[in-house]
Amino acid sequence: MITLSQHFRDNWRTRVGGEPDKDAVIQAVLDSVVVQKGRFYFDMAGNRRNLLTILWNADLNVVMTADHVTGTMVSVLTPPVCDKWRVCDAIVG
Repeated sequence: MITLSQHFRDNWRTRVGGEPDKDAVIQAVLDSVVVQKGRFYFDMAGNRRNLLTILWNADLNVVMTADHVTGTMVSVLTPPVCDKWRVCDAIVG
């Protein structure tokens, strides 16, 4: 089961357009390339941390992040956002 966080829904409306449909988001995830697989790691203090999954969907030209533990879609990035924050250069053209 997948959950769309409020942050993800807000960003989808603003950056992709329209109301995010859960089935369409699931299909977008299935059609995406996994750039970084989610995993656990331990920080320098020994605390367990969760690294988000990063997915790239070429058809939609978006980068999405997902929490593999909770099954929650966390955020969606588009080229203008990537340019503004200077991220995703190697992922989104």
